[in-house]
Amino acid sequence: EKEKYAASMEITYPPIQQQDVEKIFAYLKELILRYEDLGQIDCEKVLAWSRRKIEQQMADYRKIFCDGCHTGYVATHDEGDRLEIDDLYLAPAFQGKGIGTVVLRQIVAQAMKENKTPYLYVFIRNEGAVRLYRRLGFAVVQEIPNSRYIMEYRG
Repeated sequence: EKEKYAASMEITYPPIQQQDVEKIFAYLKELILRYEDLGQIDCEKVLAWSRRKIEQQMADYRKIFCDGCHTGYVATHDEGDRLEIDDLYLAPAFQGKGIGTVVLRQIVAQAMKENKTPYLYVFIRNEGAVRLYRRLGFAVVQEIPNSRYIMEYRG
């Protein structure tokens, strides 16, 4: 049912502006605080690095608009024969509606057309995201202990 609704959605990806950096950082910070093993990291340092990364890589980020409504953000990073799906955030009101599935399928299809292997990092404890990625054809290729999986698209 969700898939049918999602298939009819019009999704567009306009570039972000400076004011989006704070919003993207807020999503990232929330994920780090929820899923990272805070005993293993210097939280202040990680957050400062994360904010700098977003600012320095603004060109990699896009807003996600679904049927004209701003629903979230996505970033991809081109690495030649690989494409990192770096960040995918949907506002809570838009989660569970198939939007993330459509966005990921579009990114994977475009990457495959360009002969690039899509991959991503995901927090091990973010079980919903891990389930979604597995369902869409991603497999764990590496584990960063107590932190993240690196998952690669295997089709």
